[in-house]
Amino acid sequence: MILDTQVTKKDEGVLEVKCKVASSYIDKILSEVAYEVQGKSNLKGFRKGKAPMPMIRKLYGGQIKYDALNKILPEVYEKVVKDQDIKPVTMPQFDGYESIEEGKDLDFLFTIEIMPEIVEMATLDGISVKEQVFDFKMDEMVSKELDYLKETYAAYEQIDGEVVMGDFVKAKFKYEGDEPEKTTYFMLKEEDPYFVISRNFLGVKISEGGEADVDFPEDFIDKNFSGSKKKMTFALEEGKRVKYPQMDDEFAKKHNFETIAAMREVLEKKIASHLNEESLLSTADKIYEKILEGSRFDISPSFILEQSQANLTRKMNDLMMRGVNVEQYLKAEGLDQKNFIDKVKEDSLADIKKYLLVEKIAAENEIKVTDAEVNDYINIIKDLEVVNQDKIVDYYKKNKEALENVKNKLKMLKVAEMMKSKVKISGKEKKKLGDN
Repeated sequence: MILDTQVTKKDEGVLEVKCKVASSYIDKILSEVAYEVQGKSNLKGFRKGKAPMPMIRKLYGGQIKYDALNKILPEVYEKVVKDQDIKPVTMPQFDGYESIEEGKDLDFLFTIEIMPEIVEMATLDGISVKEQVFDFKMDEMVSKELDYLKETYAAYEQIDGEVVMGDFVKAKFKYEGDEPEKTTYFMLKEEDPYFVISRNFLGVKISEGGEADVDFPEDFIDKNFSGSKKKMTFALEEGKRVKYPQMDDEFAKKHNFETIAAMREVLEKKIASHLNEESLLSTADKIYEKILEGSRFDISPSFILEQSQANLTRKMNDLMMRGVNVEQYLKAEGLDQKNFIDKVKEDSLADIKKYLLVEKIAAENEIKVTDAEVNDYINIIKDLEVVNQDKIVDYYKKNKEALENVKNKLKMLKVAEMMKSKVKISGKEKKKLGDN
């Protein structure tokens, strides 16, 4: 079938493959396609599929060659990829051929982008790093966890009096000269991007309204209003006030704890477990940085671009969920759009390299994660949760992506533990939570 194959590197992460296909195989496919065309033919003077082959080849020669080529190229490509152990990430681009002829070998080539790979990886020998530890106050972190639970289990009750901070309000409003009226729900919190509008509702009773001048800041989330001043009329149609649960023994008992102190104890264990893992992974990141200094990679530009686009989409979705627009984020981070895009590309490339290192180190050291280890870890997660413990295991059973994430995390933790044991730890470096 294939007489010769030559594989050469054309660019970063791109291979050029030249193939010579035997004439005997070409003739075989041409014959098969010709018989297929003959079987479908319906020529005048002949029963369907019974026209003579010489006539078929004369009338449909171009179509036969075209169909044969479209059959040969994919089949040869699949065999070459398998025989040469090529791991493609894009469809091949075929070139170097004009047509096929009976009795002649076929020469053609294709280019293909392949999975990123490590060309050369530095060893752990001589690496020295500081162990990364987090500077935190356990009481403050437990209080934040309890505040989150308060928000999660808060209830809303209808109000008919004056609106105060924290209320959830449905308002009908319009700006002078604008049509028609708009009806929107507002959460009266200073961190809400629409508080510049809703703060005018404070002290106004539900079912009543008023007028106000709204000064929109330059970085307002809706660019149609940024930096402008509008006269607004509004009417409050309904309102709800949040009612937070008391974080006491009664709340704890509803979630299978005897006392709130017992719940706090589990929260402390959960926080400590999480920070221990993050400390280990952060220390591993320092080791990866050292390994990267002496390593070389083969990664195609389009693969980096694809990863960057995926990361950018995730970032945009995250900002949207938080009610933050891009301009607000860039201002807070001290970035312009170009710096932001460059940073996403830089972070994406770092993610790819780190993934390759983890996979290679795990393979070389025969580090594997068993199903039993995954199940044990999920049970630990369940035991360290203070609410909905009975739903944790079921969630992972039904969510393959979440299950795979656990497996990948365990692999990263095992690799991190192994690397930490083989390098020199030259002390400790304290980090604040949230630091990169």
